[in-house]
This record gives sequence, C-alpha cells and structure tokens, in this order.
Amino acid sequence: MKLIDLITLNKQLLTVQSRVIFIILIAMTLIASIPLNPHRQTVEKKQLKININKANIETLKTLPYIGEERAKLIIQIRESKGYFISFEELKFIPNFDRVEPYIKLED
Repeated sequence: MKLIDLITLNKQLLTVQSRVIFIILIAMTLIASIPLNPHRQTVEKKQLKININKANIETLKTLPYIGEERAKLIIQIRESKGYFISFEELKFIPNFDRVEPYIKLED
C-alpha cells in the first residue's frame, strides 16, 4: 500500500469514528433528558403533604422514592396493623428521610 492510500484510509476511519461518537453523544443526551416516568406526577414539598394513613396506591406512587411495590407494601402494613401513629413505624421505607417531608400521619 502506498502512503497516500494509508493516509486516505486513516482519514476515512477517523470520520467514521467521529460520526459514531457523535451519534452516541446525541443518544446519551436524549436519554438523559427523558423523565424516568413521564406520566407520573410528583408531589412537591410546597404542596400539601399526603396523609399516609388514608392515601391509596395511586396517591402514594406520586411520592418521591415510592413506586408501586412500596405503595402496596405501605397499604398492606396499614391494613394489617392499623394506622401509623409515628414516623418511626415508617423507617422500613428505603430513603425514608427523603420521603418524610412529603407525608403526614393525620389531617
């Protein structure tokens, strides 16, 4: 192979690599901009707190860090033992310290 052929081949490979990297960067940017659950409305701290003793699954799922499985678990425990009286009873919820600002125990 001639040196000119190698240089041309190298330029073509660099162009292909640059395009692949560019496409990957665009894809990563698009993925990062997509909300985790675009249909989920979350409760903001400024809004009224949710009464965890009366909320249904759909309402509980609006809380940050509470998905469907944790919402079901909260309701199952509430139905089996009765209303939660203190926040200590809710420490089983992962990231509870982050959820606590959004909930209350009574109206």
